[in-house]
Amino acid sequence: MTEERPTLEPVRRDWYSVTEVALRLGISERRVWKMLSQGELKAHRMGQKLVRIHRDEIDRYESAISEYATDDSDKG
Repeated sequence: MTEERPTLEPVRRDWYSVTEVALRLGISERRVWKMLSQGELKAHRMGQKLVRIHRDEIDRYESAISEYATDDSDKG
């Protein structure tokens, strides 16, 4: 009988906190808040203090910045 070992793969959820988004993108929480206020990322308020960002929004942002990086490297 083979025992399944836990993996170190991150759990993919629908909603992420500002702290989790900052860690995922490699930026500060302050920068995430600034991006939210400038409309670069969209968040949902779930209660009076709870703010969450949907994974589709994070994926959209990551693909946009990777396209930007690809465009810059083509000009090189």
